[in-house]
Amino acid sequence: MAEVRLREQMGAMALIDEMRHRQMVVQEHLDLPRRREEVARRIREYYRTQNITVDDELVEQGVRTYFDKRLSYEAPHTGKLSAFLSRIYITRASWKKPALAGVAVLALLAGGGYMAQQARENAAVAERAAQSAANAELDRIASQVRKTEESFRAMGLPQSDMQQVEAMVAQADEALRAHDSARARASLDTLESTLTYAATPLTINVVDRAGAKTGVVRRYGASGGTAWYLIAEATDPAGRVVPIPVTSAESGERKQASQFGVRVSQAVYDSVRADKMDDGHVNDKVLGKKPAKALTVQYSRAYSDQPDLILEW
Repeated sequence: MAEVRLREQMGAMALIDEMRHRQMVVQEHLDLPRRREEVARRIREYYRTQNITVDDELVEQGVRTYFDKRLSYEAPHTGKLSAFLSRIYITRASWKKPALAGVAVLALLAGGGYMAQQARENAAVAERAAQSAANAELDRIASQVRKTEESFRAMGLPQSDMQQVEAMVAQADEALRAHDSARARASLDTLESTLTYAATPLTINVVDRAGAKTGVVRRYGASGGTAWYLIAEATDPAGRVVPIPVTSAESGERKQASQFGVRVSQAVYDSVRADKMDDGHVNDKVLGKKPAKALTVQYSRAYSDQPDLILEW
């Protein structure tokens, strides 16, 4: 035989007890005369034990009245508020749909207003965060500009070179005051690369490699003039080619260039040309030097102390 689960047994017993109680209530009402007689008897017995004199007729009338009320319904008394709420409930069919529509509209308006407000608040938070990040970036750039400027001053540059640095610092400060972080960052990059350039000693040599052009002649038809240029490059003490800042005398463009043309006299040009034609190499390659802790190249064989430079040939 299958084991009876306690949960099933208890559930069935609860249902049986409920049915039994209902049966007792029904039986009680079906046997009303006997119940009245039993209650009256116990009441008379109670008064007798308490030495209280009560007429049997009065007891019978009280018991009968009590049981009559048990089987009748008396509507409870309702106040004005209860009556008003009852009328609203009874007539709900006429006002429910319009009211619900109104509530829906109010909810939509409230929801839409809340969403719009939330969007504005989110946008304001994002804007403040972006502004805070931009200000932090500007502060970082400004601090770095000051440090770089101090490094230049500690280097002890010649006065003419320091004037170039001060001009670059002024450009960075102008961008910072305008809150132009892109331009300020570019100015800082220029300052930092210039600091590295200033600290490194360089030699300016004529390019002397197979397949590379050594010189170029410029002839200007309108003026009838002629200019001679040697193609040069800057190398550090390890012999590595180092790009340096070059401003073109022809276009005014300024950029970091690995090769550039240096204007020389015709005599120097012809001398280098003959040197290369002798054995295919330029033996006397040096055109000038840039000492450490300086920005200006000191040319020894150029057309002038600060010769014209070109970027295209």
